[in-house]
Amino acid sequence: MSEKPKGNSILKGVPIHVFKWAIILFSSIAFVTLGIAFGTFFIGQKLDARFGTHPWLTLVLGLIGMVAILSLTLFIALKSAREIRNIMNSRKK
Repeated sequence: MSEKPKGNSILKGVPIHVFKWAIILFSSIAFVTLGIAFGTFFIGQKLDARFGTHPWLTLVLGLIGMVAILSLTLFIALKSAREIRNIMNSRKK
């Protein structure tokens, strides 16, 4: 009988420091998303209350926030993938 390999086959051969580094970068996406979403909502609410434009500034800032969230998520993901690829390529040499 062939023995089933232990652990996740995707992470096979990945050093633990690379794995931890990737988890930290990917979890930062959640904090960036929360910060931007709540920030644009509360700033939009305050500006709408001040200028009497309810709900337009909240909606506009929400849309701008979504674009910022998507851009930063893509940036973080690409940076993480590039760094992991560089680390894994240098490890093979």
